[in-house]
Amino acid sequence: MHVSEYWERQKWDWDSTEYTGVSLQIGDNKFTTAKFINNRLSLSLAELERTHLFSSHYNSFGGPAVFSNDMIRSFYSTMTIKDEKGVDHILVRDFLESRGYDESIISYWTDSLIRNFVLQPEMQDGPLSVVRKNNTVFIDLYYIIKGDAADLNYNGVLSHLHGEGPYRDFVAQGFKLWEDTYFVDGQEINAYVNLHEKAESHKKTQKYFTIDISRKSGTPSVSLGLFRNWAYSYPGNMTIRTGIKDNDDLEPDYVMIDAAHELGHILGLGDAYDVVKNRWAPRSREDNYNRSMLQNIADYGFNIFSLHGKDVKQNYLFRGAPLNSVPKNDIMRGGDEISDFTFKLVLDGIKTNEMRHYPKR
Repeated sequence: MHVSEYWERQKWDWDSTEYTGVSLQIGDNKFTTAKFINNRLSLSLAELERTHLFSSHYNSFGGPAVFSNDMIRSFYSTMTIKDEKGVDHILVRDFLESRGYDESIISYWTDSLIRNFVLQPEMQDGPLSVVRKNNTVFIDLYYIIKGDAADLNYNGVLSHLHGEGPYRDFVAQGFKLWEDTYFVDGQEINAYVNLHEKAESHKKTQKYFTIDISRKSGTPSVSLGLFRNWAYSYPGNMTIRTGIKDNDDLEPDYVMIDAAHELGHILGLGDAYDVVKNRWAPRSREDNYNRSMLQNIADYGFNIFSLHGKDVKQNYLFRGAPLNSVPKNDIMRGGDEISDFTFKLVLDGIKTNEMRHYPKR
């Protein structure tokens, strides 16, 4: 199912009587004054004014500001409303529409009677979006397929599979393995994966990641490039190896599993091959000794540049993660199943827009 087919695509749930609180986040901005006024989500104009969101639309050309804050306030007059204390609030939906954000990338759900609204602007025309509408999640992938094996069929040792393909279809089927029902934080979540391969006629502002399907043998991978952090606007580029060049054609099922695993990296997840309870617990001298100098230097660099994902670090540091949270057959642990825990990490990224790593030694 695509988000446009979802019955809430054209409206939000404004029935605020059942909620005890509201959480609103736009990008990295977490607002504390959000509330419903006449069943319409609003935000204190004064709090908005303290962020770059207030004026960036009008003073976005660099140099001195063209419009004063008072002038900008007047521009917002048609979308402001007063609360019961007479404080000016801006109607969030009208504000976001005025900035050109499509409602399809706005997530909303309820946790413990708290109504959550999250917009990650990087999802607008980005190569990847993960959007939650109540208990339905839409994963949209925008990509370009290339490589000398993309349009080749399987011709390996399993003769009864000869002619199946092409390999680009196996990759797409692997992505679809993420479509399932998950149980996360006491709620049943239905996930859908929508594939958008770049067509001749496409939106000019749309961004894509690349999938290189190669005839070579080797390990599949997702590359972010040097000194680049994962983000929805830049999830990396994928390489799938088929082994055709060495007459060792990778079987369709294995290609699907490889593609599903690498999609986990595109979604912002690390590997889970060596899961332990707390990655960030102090290591013993023996642990450090057993790690190569290069591994220790890499860890040091990750810590300096915060590439591990602060949210996951805090979650594991203070609450811990039981070893059985990530089963041995998990897709990110070399298996063929996507666990509830792994999908929870996918959902965590909606708020953090950061890479999420499993705790591992």
